[in-house]
Amino acid sequence: MRRGILQAASILLCWPALSLAQYSIDFESQGSTSLFTAADWQGYGVADVGFVGGTARGAIDNSVAHSGRRSLRVSFPAGSVGPSEGGYQAAIRLEPADEYTLSYWLKFDPDFSWGSTQQGGKLPGLAQGDLCSGGAVCDGSNGFTARYMWRKNGAAVLYLYHMDKPGKWGEDFALQTPAGEPYMFPRGEWIRLVQRVKINSPGKADGKVRVWVNGSEALSLDGLRFVSDDSRIDTFYVSTFHGGNTPDWGPAHDSYLWIDDIEIDRGGDGSPLVLGKGTNLAHWLSQTTRRGEERRRFITADDIAYIARLGFDHVRLPIDEEHMWDEDGNRDDEAFAIMLDAVRWSLAHDLRILIDLHILRSHHFNAADKPLWTDLGAQQRFIALWQDLSSALHEFPNDSVAYELMNEPVADDPEDWNQLLAKVFAAVRELEPDRTIVIGSNRWQSVDTFDQLRVPDDRNVILSYHFYEPFLLTHYDTGWTFLDGYAGPVHYPGIILTEADFESLPDDQKEAVAGYVGKEFNREVLVEMMAKPLRVARQLGLPLYCGEYGVFDRAPRDDRLRWYRDMRAIFDEHGVSWANW
Repeated sequence: MRRGILQAASILLCWPALSLAQYSIDFESQGSTSLFTAADWQGYGVADVGFVGGTARGAIDNSVAHSGRRSLRVSFPAGSVGPSEGGYQAAIRLEPADEYTLSYWLKFDPDFSWGSTQQGGKLPGLAQGDLCSGGAVCDGSNGFTARYMWRKNGAAVLYLYHMDKPGKWGEDFALQTPAGEPYMFPRGEWIRLVQRVKINSPGKADGKVRVWVNGSEALSLDGLRFVSDDSRIDTFYVSTFHGGNTPDWGPAHDSYLWIDDIEIDRGGDGSPLVLGKGTNLAHWLSQTTRRGEERRRFITADDIAYIARLGFDHVRLPIDEEHMWDEDGNRDDEAFAIMLDAVRWSLAHDLRILIDLHILRSHHFNAADKPLWTDLGAQQRFIALWQDLSSALHEFPNDSVAYELMNEPVADDPEDWNQLLAKVFAAVRELEPDRTIVIGSNRWQSVDTFDQLRVPDDRNVILSYHFYEPFLLTHYDTGWTFLDGYAGPVHYPGIILTEADFESLPDDQKEAVAGYVGKEFNREVLVEMMAKPLRVARQLGLPLYCGEYGVFDRAPRDDRLRWYRDMRAIFDEHGVSWANW
């Protein structure tokens, strides 16, 4: 069926102002020195408060906050052990549900003491019923607890009381970095913890827990038994103290931590979609003149199956306006059918898929004229395209399909992109509150402009950049660039073009590459070039994605492979998902 889409964008939508979480607790409504009591929790609309303990040690701090002006500061006096002496406790009752996602920001003070000769302490998590803990047997009728703990030197674990825990105490499950190393809680910086818990069915071991740290998956558990009946998750257990239960667990000196921006959602849609290792399905519905049978057969179900067998976990599908819609805004039925096939094939092979609106009639990233930035009608059309895409894709699961609003925006003024991003983001978010949306920086999703990007206040966002540096290597002798015809030396790592290399070049090749003479590129230099997106993602606690990177095959093979090795090592070390081009 063909349909017009321009009528759908008769107005431009405003930026979303409110959190979409079922429970959102930002500590902004309290006085600057008040203790945080049961009444304060209830002021945020929670179902009930079972108890609050250590109120004198849980106070609003107006000098430290992740966002806004205030956070909850929790105090741990020197030598304090257990909830009666240190920390803060509260059982925040929620509407019962089979699945909840909990997110909060956490910061340890720069001199936080992990303990004395013994080191360990509790941190908030989801729970149920009677909050099985304290060395109790979890028999299926007395609840469960899924708190975090810090262990020696800040080693981070999920501390789980469940029916099949192997010993008296809760079971430790170490959180891991994307590189597979133990995750260590840092001092003096904000981190975001996200926990999704799914209760088990009565009589079955099918409960699940997943944990993300700063947008990267840190733990995935299944086959768990929490309850023996039809009980459901019903508690946010704010439980934090040192211990253990003997004096050698106490902090060596007074210590503090801060909690801010708590969000709690029923169901699993509040947790982030995770992109890991991917590849681009390029030149299928984008940047090609193929049509008809040639376009339809360019990539097949067998190709998607092969991508999955290679070990990739997602694909990025670029689509162009001229492929998907005619100039009057009517769908190209065949192109939409190809896109939907790509989604279904990907999901059938357990691949996630990112739909990337790559090129518009009003915006090509390499065109001199880009009417999108000055023509209100073109902006309305852009929004309408996404409204139409949403109508075709909204029934696919949020944990498997994501949207990239625009590939490589190039505006002379970064605020032009920020303002348009706000409008199209709001339009999509109105239709799909929980869909993961990928956004990139201005000027070809450059690392250099990442600090100019205004990121929506939304937890289902993935930040994206593209990386093709050093260009002399990645685009060696490419016909559409200034390196067309370049056949001279290039080196990686090290000095990419030496003085001697340069002097040996024909005169007609020197001007194009003169800026590379004596420049050094190696893994450390590449990391430094990526500093802005790495910093922004860390500060916001959002996943970071390098949606395009690669080297064209004309470059020397050994140098290409060394570059790829370093890039993959950087991604692994810093928790960056990626898709090669």
